[in-house]
Amino acid sequence: MSMKIFNRALLAVSAVLLAAACDKDAGQASGGGPSSADEERVLMTFGFSASDLENPQAAVAAAAQAGPDAWESALDDLWVLQFDGQGADARLVLGEYYSAEKIQDNTVSVALFEKNPTRVYFIANAGAGRFETLAEDTTLGAFEAMTLAFADEAAVTAGKTALPMAGVYDGPATAATATVSLTRMVAKITFTCIVNVMAPSESFAVNRIRLRSAAARTLYKAPGIPGAQTGLFPDGAVTDNFIDYDETEASADGQGRITYVWYVPENLRGVVAGLTDKTKGGGNVPAGSTCIEVSGDYTKGDAIYDVTYRIYPGRNSSDDFNVVRNYKYSITSTVKGFNEQDLRVVVEKGVDAGKYLDQEW
Repeated sequence: MSMKIFNRALLAVSAVLLAAACDKDAGQASGGGPSSADEERVLMTFGFSASDLENPQAAVAAAAQAGPDAWESALDDLWVLQFDGQGADARLVLGEYYSAEKIQDNTVSVALFEKNPTRVYFIANAGAGRFETLAEDTTLGAFEAMTLAFADEAAVTAGKTALPMAGVYDGPATAATATVSLTRMVAKITFTCIVNVMAPSESFAVNRIRLRSAAARTLYKAPGIPGAQTGLFPDGAVTDNFIDYDETEASADGQGRITYVWYVPENLRGVVAGLTDKTKGGGNVPAGSTCIEVSGDYTKGDAIYDVTYRIYPGRNSSDDFNVVRNYKYSITSTVKGFNEQDLRVVVEKGVDAGKYLDQEW
């Protein structure tokens, strides 16, 4: 597969577009489909912007909507994959890789095949070798069923230098410019734990926090968000579809707050109708649901218990278990005690439970 080498740039909120001109001979086709010299080619310029991280709670004030950090929008590399149509049977006709060195002002100019209509996928920060062996007879339907896999937390963030992103252009391949919005294929979870046990003879000392059951793979094509228990992704019955992040030691700031930030692949576990805050746990949880574990020693009089609270991110604190790409989840939880009747709390049982979003145990 031939490659084109492009330059480093950070994605900006607005795209800067360059003028495009027709260039029949620019570039070489690679990745599949026709590539003969007599194929018509046209130089098309694409400008990129990184869409903002969405907040799943519409009630959050606009003033509280902080924008993404610069590295969360960084463009370290880019794959351009052109298909000769927009239907599932459309074929790959162009696959080119662009490293960071040649991207100018958040734009790339690509010598596309003149197909009308065409679909072009842009996959960012997935690595130089990601599509090198993509077969030339790959259909659009087959590509859109493919997944990007992650071995561990570090693989999700590329060492906290870039996040995997995807964008799509649908339209004619013609001498023109177009803007493409790149969407992060992962969610951002900011979690804060506050301990404020009310009973004078009780206390809780947090000693470990861990994120469990992050999805180990995500689709390049954004799937629909399930509103029930159908259309879930990935398959919850396959253990290899999920990974646990490394356990971290709890360390409070001067105000007794413990805060962690995780980036997690999209994990769509759906909605379980009828659940409440106190029943979002135990056997009511869909298999593979992402969760945050807060564990430590709970002292009650002369007795000390090993207690774990389990928090399930979602659109709400009751029935939603979807962790959606490009969403930011800000979760603050306050520990005031424990109630063994609460399905989110498990005491000395080796199975953990918890609470979500400005709620109290």
